[in-house]
Order: sequence, then C-alpha cells, then structure tokens
Amino acid sequence: MKKLWTSLCAALTALLLALALGGCSGGGDGGSAEDPEPEQKSPQEVAMLYVDAFRGGDGLTSYNENSSWDGSYFESLGNSAPEVVGEPLTSEQAAEVATAYERALGQVKAEVVDEKVDGDTATVTLAVRGLAYGDAMESAAKDWTLDDKDPAGSYASLVLEALDVVKPVKKPMRVTMTLTQGGDGLWAPDGDSGAALTRALLR
Repeated sequence: MKKLWTSLCAALTALLLALALGGCSGGGDGGSAEDPEPEQKSPQEVAMLYVDAFRGGDGLTSYNENSSWDGSYFESLGNSAPEVVGEPLTSEQAAEVATAYERALGQVKAEVVDEKVDGDTATVTLAVRGLAYGDAMESAAKDWTLDDKDPAGSYASLVLEALDVVKPVKKPMRVTMTLTQGGDGLWAPDGDSGAALTRALLR
C-alpha cells in the first residue's frame, strides 16, 4: 500500500507538470503592426527553452510574451497535498516544497538529438535525463508513516526528503516534440509533446 501511495504521489506530480506545460503552449495571435518582431529561434532552440523553463529558466517568457508560463507550476506542486491527503499545506510548507521541486528539477539534463522542419511544422527529438523521482519517493517512504493528526505536514516531509536526495537517471529517455509555427513566427509544442516531456522529467 505504501509503495502504491508513493507511486500515486509521483504520478500526480507528473500530471501537474504536464498541465503546466499545456497551459503555456501556443503562440500569439499574430500581433499588430506596432508590435516588435519576435526573436527568431529554431524549433530545437525553442524545445530546449521549454526544458529550461522546468529548470527555472526564464528564456521561454522572453521568447514568447504571450506564454502563460510564469513559474507558478512550482507553486501548484507545492499545493498538491489536498489531492493526496485531503488537506492543504500551510503557506510555509507549500513554499518550501515548491522551492525544493524547483531546485531538484534544476538537475535535469537534456540535449538535442535530431530536428526535422517541414514548413510550419517541426519535430525535435531530445535525449532527456530526468529525475528518478519514483525511486526517491519509494526510498524516502521506507522509514515514513502518514501522521493522521497532521497528514499534510507528513506528506510535506516525505516529498522534501525525496527531493533532497533525488538524482537524474543514468540512461536518457528520448522525447520527440512536435512544434508548430504560428502566424507570429513563434514555435510552440502541442499537448502530446508536453505530456511526453513531463514523463521524461519525472520517472
């Protein structure tokens, strides 16, 4: 039961990350005549901007002003306790967990393996060394029990312990992202690409 519970925690985290990426996908509406020309980047450069956004980088929002990506997904992760244990973390606990996720995801390694461009559609294949999050959660849970009197605090302690020791996996996972160029010239991935990327980030 404990292993199943920690697996559910890991799955929830991956889902929240996928929703975060889905929310920032998509280019602008083409802009107006007064808008400055967007910075030109190749599809592979844009794919890496999305990876870097999960590592705490701000290059994505600089590239696409219309992106809703603002780093608030870390806050969402910090506030995931109600979905798991039924009650929220305190604001201090949520902030600590959010910071720990951001720090841990900063370890993610990625490199471009291939890029193919066909008009306004492109595919970019990445080799991603995400975090062995499931293993870290399982290891942290060995000497852990859910405190019925403080389930949210108990959950926060488990996640913080796992994030303190989690490391990138040794073998990279290949992720193929499909990107489309909008009328504003900006490249953005589709939803399936976001889901694939998050599966590689947290394993």
